[in-house]
Amino acid sequence: MKQKAFGLWSAALLGIGSMVGAGIFVLLGEAGAIAGNLVWISFVLGGFIAILAGYSLAKLAITYPSRGGMVGSSWIAKSENIIVIIKLSIIIIFTS
Repeated sequence: MKQKAFGLWSAALLGIGSMVGAGIFVLLGEAGAIAGNLVWISFVLGGFIAILAGYSLAKLAITYPSRGGMVGSSWIAKSENIIVIIKLSIIIIFTS
């Protein structure tokens, strides 16, 4: 039996992605009205921060390949305070 290439989850994720994409264009219009021609600086800064976050996550995955991502790698710290700080930074990374 041939498996479908585009199923229910794919359609749902496509809808979510299109809403997020449309939201970015609305945000660009509002920011352009406030900042004028210098709105590109915020996008360059945001892109640079995203590159640094991606580099940090790639370094973490290379250093501890047997762990299951950022949360699994945070247990190497062995301190509850450090684990809380790492998990809060993960929340900030994914919500920004």
